[in-house]
Amino acid sequence: MSERNSAPISPTAIKASAGALEYLGVAKCSSSIQTIETLKENGFWIIGTDLDAETLHNQIEYEMPICLVLGNEGKGLSKAILKHCDFVIKVPILGKVQSLNVSVSAGVMLYEILSKRK
Repeated sequence: MSERNSAPISPTAIKASAGALEYLGVAKCSSSIQTIETLKENGFWIIGTDLDAETLHNQIEYEMPICLVLGNEGKGLSKAILKHCDFVIKVPILGKVQSLNVSVSAGVMLYEILSKRK
């Protein structure tokens, strides 16, 4: 997570995670783009999400090492981050809702990745 413009991991966040944060590694970075480039140099494929993407979330196999990059609610990922992604995908939304809560988007994506890897 970015050192700037990110909500802190507080006791409230830990409680809301139902304890899951106790089992996750969380790293802070000063530059998301530099972190993405370092991950690429180490064999990761960068997958970003964007409402305007043409590729659907279920059109990728996810067999390679990946870094999933999710934007904030409303604004999404910056254009600078999107330019550094190897794939930009979207989770389709029906109805009048214009964006998913980032935790919902993460849940959908993690399920899709897990189901493709099984």
